[in-house]
Amino acid sequence: MTIQRFLIAVLLVGWGMSAGIAHAQIFVVTNRTAQPITFTVTPLTAEGTAVASEKPQPQRLLPAELLAIPLEQTGQLAFEEERLLVESEQAYYFIQQDDEIRFLRIDLGQGPDRAQRIDTGGKLTQLKVKVLVDDEELATERVWRQRLERRLAQASEVLQRTCRVQLIVNAWGTWDSDDDLFGFPEALRELSEEIDPDESHLVIGFSGQSREPAEDGRLHLGGARGTLHSHLLIREWVRGMSEPEKLEVLLHELGHYLGAMHVDDPYSVMRPRLADRRARSRQFSIAFDPLNALIMNHVVQELGRGKKPDQFSDYGKARIAQLREILQPTGAVRPQIASNPPVRTNPQPMPEPRTNDNRPTTPRPANPKTNPESNPRVANPTPANPAPGADKGPAPPANPEAYAAATRHILMVFWKEPPAELRGDAVLEHYMKQAARAANGLPPHLRRRAFVMAIGIGLDDSAMLRDFPLTASFCRSVEAPDEWAVRRLHVRPATFKGRRDHAQHFCVSAFLTAFAGKTTAAAAGLMKELMDAQGGSGFSQDDLVADRLGIEFAQSMLDGNKTLSGVASGFRTSDFPDPRQR
Repeated sequence: MTIQRFLIAVLLVGWGMSAGIAHAQIFVVTNRTAQPITFTVTPLTAEGTAVASEKPQPQRLLPAELLAIPLEQTGQLAFEEERLLVESEQAYYFIQQDDEIRFLRIDLGQGPDRAQRIDTGGKLTQLKVKVLVDDEELATERVWRQRLERRLAQASEVLQRTCRVQLIVNAWGTWDSDDDLFGFPEALRELSEEIDPDESHLVIGFSGQSREPAEDGRLHLGGARGTLHSHLLIREWVRGMSEPEKLEVLLHELGHYLGAMHVDDPYSVMRPRLADRRARSRQFSIAFDPLNALIMNHVVQELGRGKKPDQFSDYGKARIAQLREILQPTGAVRPQIASNPPVRTNPQPMPEPRTNDNRPTTPRPANPKTNPESNPRVANPTPANPAPGADKGPAPPANPEAYAAATRHILMVFWKEPPAELRGDAVLEHYMKQAARAANGLPPHLRRRAFVMAIGIGLDDSAMLRDFPLTASFCRSVEAPDEWAVRRLHVRPATFKGRRDHAQHFCVSAFLTAFAGKTTAAAAGLMKELMDAQGGSGFSQDDLVADRLGIEFAQSMLDGNKTLSGVASGFRTSDFPDPRQR
């Protein structure tokens, strides 16, 4: 959207003209390949025939781009020679595997009864915004207004594609920010108390204050106080920060306003750490992730009914809660403040920021034929001898590429949806059995350890293993960031003895045992609980028991006391003690 079109929209609203009409329901689709994708969607009737009055329009998705598409019930998506069924309120993605582009659905589980939905008519929602800069702004009003008009127009365009929201600036102004407030949350509270929204839905304050980093050493770039809370605060001046990165921060906080939450997706504006140089690449698309897009659409639909969060319909509340549960990693604390990489507290110059995984900022194709590093071959390597003093069991081979390829081979089972009726412990049992069957086809010296590492990576629904210095390099050689970001949403949540967090403790501890030995795995589990005791979820003896069970399971696999055939035919969580009944 150009600035001229944006200003015309402001004038139209000022004269009372309404926006265009869109369908009430949508589905979202994102492109996780390295090439543009063109497709059409034809709405279908209840009998499965094409709606005669609807002529399909070609849709084009750039790499990493997301689009919310109106659809009342079901439709047919046409891509190349494929004809695929899509449903409203679902999330889909294109991904490239080997030399084939596949269209897959993210498993959202059993949602609330759709009969409870309230149809709002689906108008394009216009969000009236009051925009202010503080007294630290050095530019003239003409210059800063032009700069922010352009950024808000770009943000509005992304929101229209994502959740049918159009930003309308109905007021401009300034405020005198308190120079003595160095904390970002305190500054946000000050803005909320001093500035009345008046006729606006939302106040966005752009501050030029030079505030101190937070206690964790990270510089806060923006802040929101919750879904549909009336005030956002954005840090406007950060050394070396580009305009595309500032656009990401604005969209990040607007996402929080519309209900979105942090997600470990390197291509989503809702990733917790911004200003990481990704947005500077011309190949990078500034967009939301699929599940946050669905959450935002549900919030916008309730907003269209004039409702606050505590007045949302039962269906809207249930659907939003379900989507947030899928996105929320176990035990993670997710503050609603975006931040850039840590700031040094000494006088040395801060290093240039890099991506979270220390890789080039240009998105890497997920095609292993053009990207051999992400999918090394198993080339009949010679197994290495156990290292002196290592835990009992075969040691990793001299070339870790062999294990990475073997683990990647097993990990493919986590791309396949379990039977629809499976939930909880039954999901864990299903993945264990399928992974064991896949491992049985590997060379004997690789299969057992690769199996244990694959279940750890496959069922770790956080970024723990990818961020842990000891395991990060291996995990990223198994899966490229874009593959991991999509695959983790595709995995159905599993539990161990009814607890999702215990399933993660079990599987991650098993991985660490296979990767680094049982002593290291036990020490890592204890260290996590000690850290949790310092302000996280608290020290948990139950979690340590789940860790121990995972370590014992992995060691039994490595020792040969358990066999892959036995796991494939009869893995049951009922064979293990309950960590809560130690």
